[in-house]
Amino acid sequence: EGLLETRVHAATADEVGVLAASFNEMAAAFQSMLERERRFVANVSHELRTPLSALQTASDLLETHRSDFPASSREAVELIAEDVANLRRLVEELMEVSEVDAGKAIIRWEEVDLRALAKAVVRKLHRQTLIDGPAVVTMSDKARLERIVSNLVHNAFEHGRGTDVRVTIGEQNGSCRLSVSDGGPGIPADALPHLFDRFFKADRSRSRERGGFGLGLAIAFENARLLGGTIEATSPNGGPTTFTVVLPRRSAPPEDGP
Repeated sequence: EGLLETRVHAATADEVGVLAASFNEMAAAFQSMLERERRFVANVSHELRTPLSALQTASDLLETHRSDFPASSREAVELIAEDVANLRRLVEELMEVSEVDAGKAIIRWEEVDLRALAKAVVRKLHRQTLIDGPAVVTMSDKARLERIVSNLVHNAFEHGRGTDVRVTIGEQNGSCRLSVSDGGPGIPADALPHLFDRFFKADRSRSRERGGFGLGLAIAFENARLLGGTIEATSPNGGPTTFTVVLPRRSAPPEDGP
């Protein structure tokens, strides 16, 4: 994760100069490749919005008249609605990725109560979740925090088998901490370092069943980074998994970004 615009300056014609020139060429080629990839993701996600809107309208219309169809057709209508929802989520995630990559992410700082925010997220998801800990207030971006917590809670129910999901809020060493734990089977030790990689799926078979794309945790991590924090993941001995959002506790917006 180096700075790809960095170049080595060596004006000599010896081996060091040749090596420096080769390094610069490699860095420039890699930077160009990443830029093309970013533009591709941005263009694809943008172009998908129009046909997706048409699909959503058709799906909503079918859903409205679902009771008029025979049982087999009603099941098909439900599957169509699920697939359209999954596609919409993918497009939204791709657009968020391209926004971050392009450096266009805007942080809207405001005072946020983490406990109240967690309660609101759980209520929107219609999930029964235990929320523990005091009210912890900090300056942050409420919308981005909501997306982080929503992703982690949704992930706990989808991949943690929906058992014993708990949100814990607290403070430690000047930082705000919000943890989401589940009672699921855990995550293999070799998968833990890659959980926040884009398109990584610890369990590909379950991801296909549940419509995951391997972007949710990566986006949550990027949002935490934009807010000056990080996300930690632990799953000791393959047991229950805990994701912890760690953010600096602030009483005012930072003067020069996160």
